[in-house]
Amino acid sequence: MAKEKYGFVYLWRDRKHNRYYIGCHWGNVNDGYICSSTWMKQAYSHRPQDFRRRILVTNILTKKEMFYKEQEFFNKIKPEEVKNRYYNIHITNNTTWHMDEEKVKSVAERRKGKATYKDADGNKYFLHKDDPKIAELNLVGNNTGLTMSEETKAVMSTLKDNLKKIKLYHPITNEFRKVLVSDKHIVDELLSEGWSETKSASSYEYGKNIQKKIVSEKLTGVKKNYEWTDKQREAARRQQAKIAKDPIIQAKKSAKISALKWFHDPITEEKGRFNECPTGWKSGRGKQENSNGGRTTWNDGIRNYMLKPTDSTEGLVRGMITR
Repeated sequence: MAKEKYGFVYLWRDRKHNRYYIGCHWGNVNDGYICSSTWMKQAYSHRPQDFRRRILVTNILTKKEMFYKEQEFFNKIKPEEVKNRYYNIHITNNTTWHMDEEKVKSVAERRKGKATYKDADGNKYFLHKDDPKIAELNLVGNNTGLTMSEETKAVMSTLKDNLKKIKLYHPITNEFRKVLVSDKHIVDELLSEGWSETKSASSYEYGKNIQKKIVSEKLTGVKKNYEWTDKQREAARRQQAKIAKDPIIQAKKSAKISALKWFHDPITEEKGRFNECPTGWKSGRGKQENSNGGRTTWNDGIRNYMLKPTDSTEGLVRGMITR
């Protein structure tokens, strides 16, 4: 199994300007990282189709080795090619801060498990809690021996209480607000308006209806113009052919259609197949007229199409598919 993180050196090529960028990254080749160059990233954001990346070295085990490998490729760049043939502005990293593994760590990582200690003379040491120097020098915690007055304790307790917040919910919309407990007048005002510290059961249903209304308003008047690609059309045709050859699906479809009866509206001449006769309609299809409108049947080997004389028949064959 591959390591979750490792180092690699990469090369980007901008085919439009025939310009390159060399860099390295600690992570993995599929984590979406682009580069650290502001110049190149700006160009990439406008026309990513012009850029191609090639991995020069991968599976590097340490960051230090990764930077050394990157420098080896930097050394192959001529000075006059910097900022010209390459997006790289600097071609040296041997003296950068990230070469030091300790400096790469965050402040929290460097301080983890450590604390400040002092000796009998007041000299301070920042050591790990398991450091043997603590016992050797008879060190104690930096705050050992310090006592706070009751007044100081009271002030600290008050400050802590003043930072506490309460979460209040609206009785209908379930909107919530966080208010400092110390702002008693605001808390009292919201409570008097019906706000509560607990969610109401009706607020969930109300919120759901509000969300439906918002979505409906956004979609109102929106016309969906969706064009299928050739690949999608071919996939749909294959699926249709598969369904047409499935005896179980066809048997269910036939049984469902057979259970329906034809009915028509004698006034509007509208017709359809239903389980029961709609009010005002009559049994049967009504007047039988030529509804083809001059259209003829064509097929593509999978599906049948009714086309007008003006429709394109490219790639189609006259007649219906035999089932």
